[in-house]
Amino acid sequence: MNLDYLIEESNKVLLQEFQVTPEKSIYVLHPDWETYLRKTGTTARPHGIYLPRTFTANLDTNSPYFLVNLLHEYFGHGLFCEHSLIGQKIVSNEEQLMDLELKMSGLDTLSPDEILQIPANHPLMPNYRGIQSETIIFLQQTWGQYEGFALWMEHHLAQITGNLDLFIKKLEDNSVISDSERQLFEWFLEFENKAGKYAVFWSVSMPKYYENETLVEMLQIMYPGQLGEKDIVILYGSKKPYSDIDLFIVSDNIKSYYNDWIDIYAVTHDEFERRIKLFDISLTDPIFSGTAIYDPGKRVQNSRDLINGQPITQEAIQFNLSMSEQQERLAENADSHSKEKKVCSSYARTYMLNAQELVKGNRSSDCTSFFAATLFFG
Repeated sequence: MNLDYLIEESNKVLLQEFQVTPEKSIYVLHPDWETYLRKTGTTARPHGIYLPRTFTANLDTNSPYFLVNLLHEYFGHGLFCEHSLIGQKIVSNEEQLMDLELKMSGLDTLSPDEILQIPANHPLMPNYRGIQSETIIFLQQTWGQYEGFALWMEHHLAQITGNLDLFIKKLEDNSVISDSERQLFEWFLEFENKAGKYAVFWSVSMPKYYENETLVEMLQIMYPGQLGEKDIVILYGSKKPYSDIDLFIVSDNIKSYYNDWIDIYAVTHDEFERRIKLFDISLTDPIFSGTAIYDPGKRVQNSRDLINGQPITQEAIQFNLSMSEQQERLAENADSHSKEKKVCSSYARTYMLNAQELVKGNRSSDCTSFFAATLFFG
């Protein structure tokens, strides 16, 4: 397969599916891989190496797995280091080390292909060792995401570009892929089967660019056959690329679910009907500020009309006051600076503000923008 064609097709797929491609990364082809390994002091003997500090994928052109190695190093590690928050931290640490190496060596530039000799007694060495130690620890903590994503992306693009057989052959080669790497790939593949490719991509802190249909497709994979004709899915929250995806769901089948990249707040149909009458801000905020991405029964607009037309009762006011107190207690018991504490404190304030507005005769729809700002920006 032509190399330019492979890169062009892979870029096209990434833009279509995830709206990102490598932007800073380059690839360098090495026909004499043994010489390259000696010059760089690399003890392992892989068929490719990605250097985060220079965004460079170095590749052995004589490797029988050259094409899929490029998918792994350039697209897998390249995308991760450029776009993932984890990868950007790795790059930041490497850049700090590189800056110190320049100062300690007195050079203007560093050659990526040669071992740098720095005296162990240099005054900046303690600082260098500290950042180096921090980098190693962080790499050990995030190795699963770093290497697992590259293996998954290599497989994903190999399928699409007609290189799946070559990937499978490489995966079965014990001299290239370790058992731990193989197990890691199987875990990523299992996750894809359960939640879809977008969930895999976003789970390693990649930016989230999507259409509404993308989220519905992901939910249908996560919850096969469980979205009914009367159910509702609303996208709300800040919707920023590196923020959690916030979904409000009305369903008797789907339960609330929270992790590092998606927050699903779900209520049953009975709960939905009951708490709408109480002007519960956790329901009225997504209803008025969010976007319905799944609503075959057109229930969202009917719910808005119902809220706008229903009477404000003392029960509704008292409910919001009690919810404010409950959230305040949860915030007090949460760990300092935790996400839970921030969220509970925000809801405590918002429930109190909602109760105060209801006393004045103002319904949730009158204050949606203000409540949304309070909830999501504190």
